[in-house]
Amino acid sequence: ICMDSGVNMIGFEELTYLFNIKSNTRGICRLNFDEAAMLYKYTKKDDIGDVVEIGRMHGGSTVIMSSATTGIVHSIDIRMQPNVRKNIESFKSNIRLIHGDSSTIGYNWSIPVSLIFIDGDHSLSGATKDDKAWKNHIKIGGYMLLHDILLCNDPELDPDIKKFNLVELLPLLPNFEQ
Repeated sequence: ICMDSGVNMIGFEELTYLFNIKSNTRGICRLNFDEAAMLYKYTKKDDIGDVVEIGRMHGGSTVIMSSATTGIVHSIDIRMQPNVRKNIESFKSNIRLIHGDSSTIGYNWSIPVSLIFIDGDHSLSGATKDDKAWKNHIKIGGYMLLHDILLCNDPELDPDIKKFNLVELLPLLPNFEQ
């Protein structure tokens, strides 16, 4: 455990307690193990600085991000689950819990961030609102990670798109082409 600046930076292998081993339930972390590993990897990348998490549920992904960076994890959710403060207790030194509508907060945001993890409103329209509200706050070379936003029952979505259940990365580079 690295205690620089009062922040608990630990390796991903130390976070397995966040996951429940039963296949029909989830632990504190609602991500699949491979998704959580990718989130940890990109949060840790070059100790990128402040990050934003949209949608925290029980705080599992908040802990993953907090343990991977010395920057501040600005964790936004529209409601506070009763167990969140307990779940993040060991990592709270670099976590800032924010309550409210993520797109409204995004339009009024003034802090540049290196990574935004969108895991709030899983509808295409909700994710689109978050994208529009937040994309201009990401530093050049930063990342926007989107979690399972396309796994909705929207009949207008292409079936090939619906099958993805991975964290998608969008490097924000000046010449990025989709």
